[in-house]
Amino acid sequence: TNETGMSSCVVSTRLRLFAKKKASGTHLSTGWFTMILATEMCDHTRVYGMVSHEYCKKPDAKPTLYHYYKGSAWQESWQECSVYNDMEGKKKAAHRFLREKRAFQRWSKYHDITFRFPTWQPTV
Repeated sequence: TNETGMSSCVVSTRLRLFAKKKASGTHLSTGWFTMILATEMCDHTRVYGMVSHEYCKKPDAKPTLYHYYKGSAWQESWQECSVYNDMEGKKKAAHRFLREKRAFQRWSKYHDITFRFPTWQPTV
């Protein structure tokens, strides 16, 4: 851990990802930074409202609004899986939500993370 309290692993990951941001046209979500903060500060992290990266492939995936707040009519028509899949294919100004979820699954091997509502078990 360095003087700011962040592990060298977290710092190097952030630096690599930011260096690739311009080339990849993507940017990290607030969920990404929240997970970094939670796993660095807490012994156990409970995550609510995050589906697994496999969820949208399921035929019984429930349609869920992308944002938890009410906005304009077009925002309220966004379905979570549609947004995730669309973002994966965008060339710029995109989040890679499904890739982030796969990363969180891998992090659960090293951090005590529980995923709730929906509940899912990481397969690491």
